[in-house]
Amino acid sequence: MSPPNTRLKLAAPVLKGRIAFVHRTVWRRRRRNPLGREPWNPTQPPMLRSLLIPSFLCLPALMLNGLQAQGLPKAPYTVEGACQLECCRLGQWSTSFSTVLVYSTPGDRTSPSDTIPVRTAFLADSTVVVVRQFGIAVADEPVPQRYRDSPALAAGDTAYLVRYKGEDWFTAIVRGQRHDLYAFWAGGPGMSRPASTRTYGHVAQGLETEWWVHVRLTRGRMGWINMTHVSSVRGPDACSQGG
Repeated sequence: MSPPNTRLKLAAPVLKGRIAFVHRTVWRRRRRNPLGREPWNPTQPPMLRSLLIPSFLCLPALMLNGLQAQGLPKAPYTVEGACQLECCRLGQWSTSFSTVLVYSTPGDRTSPSDTIPVRTAFLADSTVVVVRQFGIAVADEPVPQRYRDSPALAAGDTAYLVRYKGEDWFTAIVRGQRHDLYAFWAGGPGMSRPASTRTYGHVAQGLETEWWVHVRLTRGRMGWINMTHVSSVRGPDACSQGG
């Protein structure tokens, strides 16, 4: 009796956790392949490949639809009037030990359009936060309500972090609604905490934001400066000694 052939049976793709998987079932039959084709090569099944490729191509769309279903806009997202300092103060600022680059629009990643020299005064009149990537924090166990404003969470709940407000407080989307959320996870984003601090979850994806300030310079010039990592400007923090 001739050795049995194998034939590939493909079931329809099913979704598990927004990832498409294709189940494969192989069984035996007793007669020869009537078409006389080459035996199936398990290392390169063409039918399986044709199903897997469209499945994985749809993953970004599935993830995007999932985030938008939670009330999150598409990144990059600009939060008007937001500031990354607890005591943010607009008005007269000045550079100190290094020049500051000026750009045409907030979030601009092209070449700067202008510069502010060292020890130069200028006017800061508005501020925005550009969200490059939303943070994702997951509760590993029930999270109690914190300070009346931060909602209680059940184990497995996911919080989508939109921006940092200072003092370990975040603007977040929880169960499709916007909340002020107090950090319940170990490590960043947020403040440095003692090792003994009680935590209830972890961060699955970091929050990436940029703080941009609109400035007015001499001779009618204006633009935007990226204050995310700038330390050579005096004036923005009303809580710091000397402003």
